[in-house]
Parts: sequence; C-alpha cells; structure tokens
Amino acid sequence: MAIQSIHWETTKEIIGLVTSLIGSLAGLGAVVVAYMGLQTWKKQLIGTKQHELAGKLIRSVYEYQERFNDVRYPSLLASEMPADANTVPMPKADYGKRWEALDSAKLKMKGASFDAKAGLLLKSKEVDELLNDFSVLQSELHTALDEYFSGVRPPELVFVVYKPTDFERDEIGKRLNVLVEKAVSLAKSF
Repeated sequence: MAIQSIHWETTKEIIGLVTSLIGSLAGLGAVVVAYMGLQTWKKQLIGTKQHELAGKLIRSVYEYQERFNDVRYPSLLASEMPADANTVPMPKADYGKRWEALDSAKLKMKGASFDAKAGLLLKSKEVDELLNDFSVLQSELHTALDEYFSGVRPPELVFVVYKPTDFERDEIGKRLNVLVEKAVSLAKSF
C-alpha cells in the first residue's frame, strides 16, 4: 500500500477516537486515584480520632487511680482541713475534698468511656463491666472509711482505708491496679 492510497479522513477519525479513549481512561484513572486518596484520608481521620479517644480514656483512668490513692493517703494537707475543724467530727470529714476529686475523676472516666463507645472504639459490654468494677471498688473504700471512722476501727480495714507501703498487703490497691491495666489494655487494643 502506498502512501497515496491512505485514506486521511478515516485515519483522522481513528486517531481522534484513540485520543478520546486515552483521555477517558486517564480521567477514569484520576477518579479512581482520587477515590482511593479520599478513602485513605477517611481512614486516617478515623484512626486519629480513635487514637485521641483512647488517649483520653487512658489519661482519665490514670487520673482516677491517682485520686483513689489520694483518698487512701493517711496524712491530711492543710488545704484539706475544714474551716470549722473544731466542730466537725475528725478525721472522716476531712476526706471531703479527696472524695470530690475522686468523684470528679470518675465522671471524667465515664465521659471518656462514653466517648470511646460512641466512637465505636470499645465494646459497650466490656466498658460497662469495667465502670461497674471501678464503682464497686470505690463503694468498698467508702464503706470501709465509714466503718473505720465510726469509732470501732477494725484492724482488717487499716489496709483498705490507708495505702500500706508493703504492696503485698494492699489487696484493694492490687484490685485497682488490675482494673487500670484492663482499661488501659482495652483502650490500647483499638
């Protein structure tokens, strides 16, 4: 076939169709790449949010642990003494600020737990069980304080009310640490 016998009109149409097809494929490729980029960005945003929620939960659990241990600290600070120290029965009344701080930390922990559940980070049942276990432990401490400061002072409550320096004798402290480890482990698993 000689060059003179090429049908230039048909060739132009074929080249135009091929060019259009290549342009369409390039546009489709750009759409696919953009979609994949958006999906990756979405996963990153979700991951970042979950990381923030887990961090908030972990911090609130550690704060609760600190406030729990503060309640068990045997000495009172001057700032904890009530203004009417001479008329209020001592020393149980002096624990008011510590209990307020513990209750506040518990509310923060509950809030962080609810946020984590809402962010689909944690399973509701596991979180609810942990929160219940923390509440039971706090109730046991409260009951022990009430009983201990009622005047009877049973010796078995000394290591519940006050944190001993010998960790082996600190049963309530061990249980608190186990709950803290469970909560932190649960938050880190997501």
